Amino acid sequence: MWETSPEEAEIQGAKVSKFLFSDEVIQHQRAVSDVTKFELEYEKQKFEVEKSELRELRGLWRTFEAERLELSGLQQLKGDYEAAIHAADYKLATKETQLKAAEKELQSLGTKRETYHAAAEELVQLRQLKARCESAIHAVSNLRKQRGFLESAAADLAANRKLFFKEARSDCLIAKLRAKELTLEYEVGRTAKYYTAEEVETLREANRASMETETRLREELSAIRKQLVANASKDVRHICFTNARDALQLPCSTFNTVSNA
Repeated sequence: MWETSPEEAEIQGAKVSKFLFSDEVIQHQRAVSDVTKFELEYEKQKFEVEKSELRELRGLWRTFEAERLELSGLQQLKGDYEAAIHAADYKLATKETQLKAAEKELQSLGTKRETYHAAAEELVQLRQLKARCESAIHAVSNLRKQRGFLESAAADLAANRKLFFKEARSDCLIAKLRAKELTLEYEVGRTAKYYTAEEVETLREANRASMETETRLREELSAIRKQLVANASKDVRHICFTNARDALQLPCSTFNTVSNA
């Protein structure tokens, strides 16, 4: 074997001790690394737990916010209900006051019921009297209208009488003219041989004039007859209306009122 010097042995011992020391360091570092891994795993699990708890806390926070909003709405609804209750209480108190006032008024009216019934009966009597007065006034108005119609009918009859006289005169004149015409025709025919042509023409002219006069009188007579027919129709209407008015039956009080008027 090789003999080593003390220096070499020292160097080798240093190397061996250094190697051994390095192995211890590595083991220590491995142990530290294992601890660190364990701590990291623990921290990771803790982080996951905290993350889950945070998620749950966020859900709880949302639930809390929703419940807080719902509570706020319920509080507002409670305030509205309380205000409505106060308003209802106020209305109820007002109604009770009005009811008490109405009861007092009813009691006061109960004491005046007899006076009211008497006044109602008097009012009914006054209304009946008013109705009788209105009926009497209406009857008087109808009588006045009938009087006016009768006066108008009398005037129409007087006018018709004049027209009848005028018609009779016209008939008389027409008859006279016709007789004169016949006389002239007879005279012309009888004495034609004794008159000249000019005299015959003169007689014919006179005859023509009498015929024109007769035509005019006949037209006037036709107009008079038409007017008589119209007046007669008007008289018939007046008479029918008067008869209808006369057929009106009036109450005794009305006749008494009319007679007094």
